Amino acid sequence: MVNSADLMNRHGGIKLLCIDDDVLGLKSLTVLMQTLGYQIDCAENAVTGLEMIRAGDYDLVMTDMNMPGMNGLLLTQEIKKIVPETPVIVITGSIDMGDRDLSSAGHPDCVLVKPLDLHEFSEQLNRLLHREALPERD
Repeated sequence: MVNSADLMNRHGGIKLLCIDDDVLGLKSLTVLMQTLGYQIDCAENAVTGLEMIRAGDYDLVMTDMNMPGMNGLLLTQEIKKIVPETPVIVITGSIDMGDRDLSSAGHPDCVLVKPLDLHEFSEQLNRLLHREALPERD
């Protein structure tokens, strides 16, 4: 069994940013990521999130799809203009499952549907942080 000290050593240097207008969702994700040993910063809107991206050095950004002012896809395009190599995960309450693999420039590296499947979330997070390619589909 892995203890929390092992997790901190494993993920302690990885810095994440979560952007979501749902404060409760931000708190829940923050607790989860901190429990897993990640450093996480949060922004409650796209404008603040973009400011933090310009000022910070994040290994991965997670954002909600539906936010006032700028949705997750438009936000992803702006993020990719600033830090094109930084992976972006968009989390949404509803999406056509066929749209989950958006890989062209300016698109999110991954789209996950709420409620999050923790196994899939963990796999995608690890894949993106270690820059692994998606498995080939039949």
